[in-house]
Amino acid sequence: ELAERFSFYGMRAILVVFMTQYLRTWDGRPDLMSPAQADIWYHNFNSFVYFTPIIGALIADIFWGKYNTIIWVSLLYCLGHGVLAMGDTRLHLLIGLILIGMGAGGIKPCVSAHVGDQFSSTNEHLLGKVYNWFYFSINLGAFVKDNDLDWAALRRTVHLTTHFLENVIDANAYPLPEITDLAQRIRRIGLGVMGLADVFVALGLPYDSDE
Repeated sequence: ELAERFSFYGMRAILVVFMTQYLRTWDGRPDLMSPAQADIWYHNFNSFVYFTPIIGALIADIFWGKYNTIIWVSLLYCLGHGVLAMGDTRLHLLIGLILIGMGAGGIKPCVSAHVGDQFSSTNEHLLGKVYNWFYFSINLGAFVKDNDLDWAALRRTVHLTTHFLENVIDANAYPLPEITDLAQRIRRIGLGVMGLADVFVALGLPYDSDE
């Protein structure tokens, strides 16, 4: 899941730049999109990525099961990135984005459920800790401004969202006392690194940078 998030957000962070500055025809001539065209492609791709999990969940539940679905659609995901890397034409772009969208459709609905399947009654008390690490909730890439991380905005957002989460947990009416006790004892907060790839791309930092 972490590898999928890094690849998806890293690719998406430079997608508009690629479409508006690097697209070529088959004979090597510039075939750049306008910002408006790139914006349409970008949002259509995102819509496709978040629609396909409906199909992926049905395939997993009816035909392949979660594990096989994750394995096979991950190959589509990798193939999509490969197509994007092999060419810079609009056809490469279209095929690559479709394959990535199809891959995401199988991964997004299955991986989190598959994590839960690894636990039984003997170790189910560890589920809360596992999902705390699994759900990296805050997209740090959204806080990059003027080639720097906006620490003040990040601090305000963390304070506001944590306060909101606390209020929701306290105000919620749970159906069972056991669920009430569990929810109020385990206050699940993401660690804030899902968008780390976005941050590195936006700041121009390689992974081995001393910065």
